[in-house]
Amino acid sequence: MSQRRGMSLVEIMIAITVLAIVVASIGMLSIGVAHKSFAVSGSSFLSAEVTRQVNRLQTLPFDSLPAEAGTIAVPATPYPYARDVAITDVTGTDRQIRLILTPVNLLFRPETLVFNRTLQPIGSPMNAQ
Repeated sequence: MSQRRGMSLVEIMIAITVLAIVVASIGMLSIGVAHKSFAVSGSSFLSAEVTRQVNRLQTLPFDSLPAEAGTIAVPATPYPYARDVAITDVTGTDRQIRLILTPVNLLFRPETLVFNRTLQPIGSPMNAQ
């Protein structure tokens, strides 16, 4: 029985194969996590942008709302989108506003929000008669 020293070529090939499988698995896992992270950050950005646009439309004077209707492209970095605003007169003092934000990146779905604005009566609410 002879004593062997060192490793054979077959043992080295098996070790490299196992290492390659482990590294490939970790790489695929990292790519999946990166995609999910991108999707979550884009959704967070879009939600914040919806809130910002609604706040902007809520603070505009009632008579200025029709000027905001239409579709425009917003080149916001890193998530550009198209903003579509439709304004419908429900009554003389009530308007329905439909806001749609459509991201350019198809990984994200469009966000739609519908809300009403009402013309406030002139006068002080403390002076009810």
